[in-house]
Amino acid sequence: MPTPLDTIECHACKGKGTHRTAFADLDTVDQHRLADKLHYAGEEVPMQEQECPFCKGTGEEPIYECEECDGLGYYKGEVYNPNRTCAKCGGQGWYT
Repeated sequence: MPTPLDTIECHACKGKGTHRTAFADLDTVDQHRLADKLHYAGEEVPMQEQECPFCKGTGEEPIYECEECDGLGYYKGEVYNPNRTCAKCGGQGWYT
């Protein structure tokens, strides 16, 4: 794994390190089904704080320089062309 360039705020928990979820022991599809069923029945959906699975509770995600384009955002050896942006990093030059 490459060395991180820096860190950014976690996209999933917005830097909090935790997120609220209902029925953490169920998979995502079942969580939504049960929450919808309770909501439409007029019952309160029990929520609980849980560690963010993306950042492992840190609130930050490391960013790495894209090795596909060497951080340029477009393919090596080509003059910059917005239609030929790097597929791995989406033209940003880095990824999380």
